Amino acid sequence: MDSIISIEFEEAPSLGSKAANQSQTDPKLLKAAADGNAEPFKDMAREVIESLLTLQTRNTILHINIMCQDAENASTKFVEEILEICPALLIQVNAKGDTPLHVAAKFGHSDIVRVLIDRAKLAQDGDEAARQMIRMVNNKKNTALHDAMFPGNMEVVKILTREDPDYPYSANDYGKTPLYMAAESESSDMVLTLLENCTSLSHEGPNGKTALHAAVMYFDFKGDHHAMRQLFGRKKSLLKVTDQYGWTPIHYAAYHGKYWINDLLEIDQTATNIADKDRKMTALHLAAGRGHARTVETILSLAPECFELVDNRRWNFLHYAVASFQLQDLKPLLRNPFARILINEGDAKGNTPLHVFAAVRPSEFNRYMSRTTHANYQAVNDQNVSVGHIMKYGYPELLVINLSILSTYKSRFLFHYLFFYAVN
Repeated sequence: MDSIISIEFEEAPSLGSKAANQSQTDPKLLKAAADGNAEPFKDMAREVIESLLTLQTRNTILHINIMCQDAENASTKFVEEILEICPALLIQVNAKGDTPLHVAAKFGHSDIVRVLIDRAKLAQDGDEAARQMIRMVNNKKNTALHDAMFPGNMEVVKILTREDPDYPYSANDYGKTPLYMAAESESSDMVLTLLENCTSLSHEGPNGKTALHAAVMYFDFKGDHHAMRQLFGRKKSLLKVTDQYGWTPIHYAAYHGKYWINDLLEIDQTATNIADKDRKMTALHLAAGRGHARTVETILSLAPECFELVDNRRWNFLHYAVASFQLQDLKPLLRNPFARILINEGDAKGNTPLHVFAAVRPSEFNRYMSRTTHANYQAVNDQNVSVGHIMKYGYPELLVINLSILSTYKSRFLFHYLFFYAVN
């Protein structure tokens, strides 16, 4: 066993060189492996057992047995017996680069995971050999822990992280670390287990996102609150990390109207000053544009210094709010002192929030704003069009497209391209 471990970690047993000359394995032997019957293999030479592979994925009889086990009643008998006969199967990979440990982790077979790790510890270097096996990556750069990031695999996650708590677990070929995958899968229990058992976890996700981005998007406020608080505590530095679009976790919380915005702002109020790359929109702009009145109220209460920031068209948050808020939410907002300050502020074309409100929602504007005295209805834009003029005659030159973003974004959020577009 000692030599097997040392050979494996320099270079796992290669299947490619055998593939060209590989003859079809006797189906009876494959069935025996699937059924957990080790008897047909007890008199075979080790080299013969190592060569018993499926044609396409090059699974060994150990891979096959693990894959065919019932999730709730997985037996370790065959695994233990076959490793006594042929120890090299412990770290022999299939065509996908998966070791038996990868497969056992993916299928949630915790008892088999324990047996495989204990078997690795029989090597001369013991615990180190087991850690090296746990750290092996397949063709997609997944470790066994990556493959265990599925609902129901909690016990496997606990075993792997306790055996190797100091390994950071880098991102796989999809840019995802186990911590990100746990958050993305909405598994607060897995996030807690990773944070509690591991000392130096990586947090990266695809496209510049982090585990905090994923948790903000996918966690439920009530059920996942403890996990989120633990993640905040361990990963405070992630609050201002932006993805490839310039969105921080606070941008996502604002966009989705998540209550996490309160917890995030308790940690760092200045994160609301960060604007995205494309439209220079802050979290406040996003919340206002999506009509999330409570989120806007929270930001103005906890981080008011961002209230007058403008996007690349010089729209402030009130420009967005007057086009998006329900009227029952817009009325109290317009009484907010920060909104009152901005109500007469023009954008790059001189259009104030009143111009937008009057052009987009004329009937509601007439019903409500006609009784508001602090607004300047004679304010003109760069085309010398006043709010009063729009109230009487409309303003077709100002087109505001209010799209339902929930049905328009797919691989990325299209909000900051499509929510509003003003033409000359």
